[in-house]
Amino acid sequence: MSVCVKQRRVAGFTLIELMVTLVVAAILISIAVPSYQSQVRKSRRTEARNAVMDLAAREERYYSVNNAYTNVALELGYGTDNAVITGRPIGSGYYTVSVDLKAPNPGATPPTRAGFTITATAPFRGGVLELRTRLSVKVVIYQQRGEEPHQIVD
Repeated sequence: MSVCVKQRRVAGFTLIELMVTLVVAAILISIAVPSYQSQVRKSRRTEARNAVMDLAAREERYYSVNNAYTNVALELGYGTDNAVITGRPIGSGYYTVSVDLKAPNPGATPPTRAGFTITATAPFRGGVLELRTRLSVKVVIYQQRGEEPHQIVD
C-alpha cells in the first residue's frame, strides 16, 4: 500500500522576496529624500527673499516720507512693538531678519549717503544637514553714485 502525501505550499513570502522589496524601497527613498529636502530648502530661501524684499520696500517708503531710514518695526509697519528689528523671525520662523542702518557721512571723500542692510539668516542647529543648508541673504541699498540701487547677495 502506497501512501501519496501531497505537500502543500504555505502561503507567504520567501526571505529573498522580502529582501528584494527592501532593497527597492531603500533605493527609492535614497532618491526621494534628498530631492524633497532640496525643495524645502528652495521654498525657505524664496520665503526669506520675499520677506527681505518686502522689508526693503518698506524702508524705501519710510525714507521717501521721513528722509531717513529706520530699524524700528512699528515705524515700518512690520510689527506691533516698538523694538528694533534684530533677530526677528519671519514667515514660518525658519529665518530671522535684522536691519542695520548706515549713517550718512557728507564729509567723506566721496560723500556717502544713508543706507541700510537687511540680513535674513537661518539658525544653526548643529546638525550636518543644517550646516549644509545654512544661508544668509542680504539686501544692500546704498544711494551712492555708480552703485546699483539694489544688490542681492545670496
